[in-house]
Amino acid sequence: MALEFRSYKDDAWYDARVMTEGRGGCRLRIKFFNFGDDEDEVVHAKHLKKLEDVDALRSRFRNISIQFQDSDCSRVEPGLLVCAARPVGANDRKFYDAILKEVVHEEHRFVGVEQVCTCSFILDWNDSAEPGSCTIENICRVQNTADEELDPVLISFLNQAREKIESTFCNPLRISSAAAYDLRKRLTASFSQP
Repeated sequence: MALEFRSYKDDAWYDARVMTEGRGGCRLRIKFFNFGDDEDEVVHAKHLKKLEDVDALRSRFRNISIQFQDSDCSRVEPGLLVCAARPVGANDRKFYDAILKEVVHEEHRFVGVEQVCTCSFILDWNDSAEPGSCTIENICRVQNTADEELDPVLISFLNQAREKIESTFCNPLRISSAAAYDLRKRLTASFSQP
């Protein structure tokens, strides 16, 4: 199942799929579409120490964002969360989240019967104070994603990590009988003093 994943390497969003590895599925491998295996990212369950770590990992996944269509410029409102291409270096671009600030409407062209949007979308990047802009072919609508809509492999990995963390909270403190006796003596002594 295809997902979007926000990479640990550059915080850009990429289309990806997930798989578990290791005994009991203790590792989650994120495989990026159109990239080699050497670009995979791996998350080890043992590195997820707190429930917040599990939630942070979950927040890096969502459904694939929907490409804007040429007629969408008249239907979008400022404040919309989008994922848009931003130039990186001379010949590359990566997708980052932004808030749509404004649409600068231009007259659309027609190629045959096809409408071609020539508007500009003014953006506030979520990870940068720099303003941005892009055209229709470089902007996508971010979809809210419930857990039930995500890959079952991912949800299973997250649930196992949560259960492991929660079980460490719930395990009773185990102390030897000698230590318990010593603790009882100290508590009794502290309560019996005037």
